[in-house]
Amino acid sequence: MSLINNMLNELDKTKKDETAKLEISSSIKPISKNKTSVFRWKLVYWAIILIIAISAAWYYGPKINFNPSKTEVVLKTDSPDIKPEAADATQPTVPQTPATTLQNIVIEQKDNKTVLDFILSAPAQYYIERESEQQLSITINDTGLSGNIPVSLENSFIIALNTQQNNNHIVSTINLLPGTKIDELQLINQPLPHLHLVLSNPQLTKSSMSKMLAQTSEEEQELQRYHEIKQSLSQNKAESSIQKLHLFIGDFPNHLEARCLLVSMLIKVGRLQKADAVLEVGLDKHPEYMPFIKLKAYILVKQHNPEKAIKVLQKHLAPTNDIEYFSLLAALYQQEDHFMQAAEIYDQLTKIKPQKTTWWIGLGVALESAGKNNAAKEAYLRANNLADTTSELKTFLETKLKK
Repeated sequence: MSLINNMLNELDKTKKDETAKLEISSSIKPISKNKTSVFRWKLVYWAIILIIAISAAWYYGPKINFNPSKTEVVLKTDSPDIKPEAADATQPTVPQTPATTLQNIVIEQKDNKTVLDFILSAPAQYYIERESEQQLSITINDTGLSGNIPVSLENSFIIALNTQQNNNHIVSTINLLPGTKIDELQLINQPLPHLHLVLSNPQLTKSSMSKMLAQTSEEEQELQRYHEIKQSLSQNKAESSIQKLHLFIGDFPNHLEARCLLVSMLIKVGRLQKADAVLEVGLDKHPEYMPFIKLKAYILVKQHNPEKAIKVLQKHLAPTNDIEYFSLLAALYQQEDHFMQAAEIYDQLTKIKPQKTTWWIGLGVALESAGKNNAAKEAYLRANNLADTTSELKTFLETKLKK
């Protein structure tokens, strides 16, 4: 019995141990399964991250140009290996300083000759241009002007000497006494570099030269220079004439005709702002000078401001014989639909010049626009009977008279 009991007990114990193992095993399996599941999810997560990273590298790779050598150049901007092209293109370009400077101008009269020396800091290229018998200009290339250089022209064949900086060059304009010739012009390097000009005038002795210089007053110089400018203008040298006029009114600011001529030329080439600036200087000193007033009105017309042009002309009434003034004012009245005011002016103009067709036509158009048809036809008829009426105007007038 005891043996059977012992065997039963052993079986029972073994059963309990197996049951316990089963319980432990069942409790372990979910835990192991959970760990495996987490591991798998982490593996999937990192795989997705890796795929995204590879995709980004593939997509952006061609756009990124990583060049270690270029990066080094950018960081070391003070490196001597950096080429000039690598400099910042946004920085302003610094103008080059002229290689040579003009240090002094020396004029000496000896042996009936005028010797003119341009003392330079170094040799330089130059060229001479004789603009007329009494005027020449010398240009020294790549040379700067070191301040104001006073020059004494007393007892020489030179009437006037004007030296100015023009970009990187120096231009010296020289006015000579009549009959003066150039004997010599050369660049000499010793003892100091200098441009050597020798002038002679066989017609003049020392005494006659003094007399000639005494006769060449500032007024005569002014007349001579202005005459040369007008000669240049007659040869259709517009740009050259504009430059000379600028210099001229700088030396003779009260030469009103020259200022008017300069303003007119600037208007002609379309430089309205510059023309207005030059004109305003003249108007400031001579506010009642009628040529200035007409030019101001004309600039305003060009700037598409006719009403202001009318006000300028109305403020300064011209003499009744100033046809240019009144014809401009009448045209502006007509343009701005002030027809009766235009008609009044055209009526006055027909009395000043009754044989001028355009005034009668202007009167007829103004009267017709104002509704005065009978008076307009009378003006057209007067115009049609004048000798200076062209075929084009005849056709226009016939059309008007048929109405």
